[in-house]
Amino acid sequence: WRFAGQLAKGEVGVFRDGRSTMLDLLERAHALMGSVGVSPPRLRRPPSIPPSPPAASNEPPAFASSASGSGASFEEPSTTQLLDSLPPEVCLAVREALLSLPAQAAQADDALEHIIGCLSEHRKRRGRQSSPRRGLEFLVTMDLGQDLDDEMLLVLLAALTQRGLLACRGVITCLAPADLRAQLAAGTLRSLGLSGVPTAAGTDGGGGGGEAAAVEEMKKVRYLVRGLSSTGAQSGLRAGFALMRSSLLAAEDRSLVLVVVSSLKDAAELVREEGALFKRKVRQVVIQGGVLPFSPGVAAAGEMLEPDSAHNNAFDAASSRFFYHRCQELGVPLLVLSRFAAYGCQVPRSTYDDLAATGGQIGRRLQETQRTSIERLWRRACAPADSPSRAGLPVRCDKRWFCDTFLGGDGRDRAEDVSIWDLVRGFNMYDPIALVAAVPALAERFFETDDLVVHGVRHRVVGVSADRSGVRPGSGLQEWLCAAFLEGARLEAAAEEGEEELPRSGSMGRPPWSRAERGAEQHAHAPIARAWTSRRTHARTHTHAHVRTQTQTQTQTHAHARAQRTRTTLLRRQ
Repeated sequence: WRFAGQLAKGEVGVFRDGRSTMLDLLERAHALMGSVGVSPPRLRRPPSIPPSPPAASNEPPAFASSASGSGASFEEPSTTQLLDSLPPEVCLAVREALLSLPAQAAQADDALEHIIGCLSEHRKRRGRQSSPRRGLEFLVTMDLGQDLDDEMLLVLLAALTQRGLLACRGVITCLAPADLRAQLAAGTLRSLGLSGVPTAAGTDGGGGGGEAAAVEEMKKVRYLVRGLSSTGAQSGLRAGFALMRSSLLAAEDRSLVLVVVSSLKDAAELVREEGALFKRKVRQVVIQGGVLPFSPGVAAAGEMLEPDSAHNNAFDAASSRFFYHRCQELGVPLLVLSRFAAYGCQVPRSTYDDLAATGGQIGRRLQETQRTSIERLWRRACAPADSPSRAGLPVRCDKRWFCDTFLGGDGRDRAEDVSIWDLVRGFNMYDPIALVAAVPALAERFFETDDLVVHGVRHRVVGVSADRSGVRPGSGLQEWLCAAFLEGARLEAAAEEGEEELPRSGSMGRPPWSRAERGAEQHAHAPIARAWTSRRTHARTHTHAHVRTQTQTQTQTHAHARAQRTRTTLLRRQ
């Protein structure tokens, strides 16, 4: 905003006489939109308008009076020509902004603020009406509610979807109660503005069920979606398998990535029954797991990557071995991230405080639950190797492992029933880094791999030992993760304030208050597109985001209030 004010003070005349510097101003204003979280399209200059020369100071660039190096002069374009050089959707927004600019708006700051506000509002409306930029398509199987890093994966997914890097085609939850985990996934996705992502309950994962305390905590989540059909989630017999199969059928060949951050039982069933379809459609499988030691290079006859005792592999050891082997036999590339990779990029404990500070209910819940979760893991690690209290935790994950992993080696003299929270230094993001690795550009940026070539196909492993975590030194992965988590959490607050995503009516018996249904109902009476606003009522805290329509006409008072909210939002984001 400081830059915008300086820019406008020197170029207020462009709003009145339409000189060529207007295009530069529009470029700068459009760039400001990108700085507050939108992705503006690239501006196009007509052939008759040469680009501005580099500015030697902080002043905005201006058009030269002659072509560089030739001395030939050219006619300065009119406002109409300048607008025509913009992409169509930007041109429309700028025309609306200029036409609505009051004639008495002589002060530069007011004029520029009005233009930028109109541009931002136009982009918001387009974002609500159109789907986000398509990224890499993927499916994910997860055991949401078992550990908080599954929910952190969904927060990260919101940020990567907003950036246009990923497009999730389905979330399959496993580990009993899988239905409850699907409800939590659907509620989390809806809160993050991703209600269009389908969720489905998978198998029990071979592990029987999650810890009873964690299951009870899931039942208390306020944004839990108890009517699955209202958000596109599926429940019932083999719903997870059906979602994976339908996603493969709808995908282009070699286009879909399968991310497995849970038991491999569901993925193994898919490959066992639809092996040919799996081979044709899947471009890569990303697994949060681990493999036994191997020698990188070309595999000897009969040699393959073998799953180790990682938690996800241990849920159903037979399914894990089958899935690893079958993928290598089919020639589907594997990318395996081990626990050592997670050890190499712990995020500090303050990360959860930052998420809660965004004001979203997901961030607050993660902060409140993290202490309970880590204390529960502490008790599981301290339990005897054959105790049911370990809830499937591998034998190697004992008290010493916990102290080395989360406490920097301290706490070994603490009793099982004594709180360990004061010694916790950071947390491992096992599942989120698997999502990062699914994006080729990010995988290349942050990770180093050890490869094994089987039947001419390269399979990669990130983190083969404690000495070789696979995280590139100096890559800044930890800082990048913290920033991305914060970005995703802020999208929840933006979705609540801007009503970006709303659930459709379904078995929950709610009235049709989604944007699509409201638009269809009033389309016949609306000559122009109306901007809808919403407010959160006190009851929303207990009823999962009941939104009511405030107005049906655009009076001058309402327009002023909307502009004020836009300015406040831009200032807060900046």
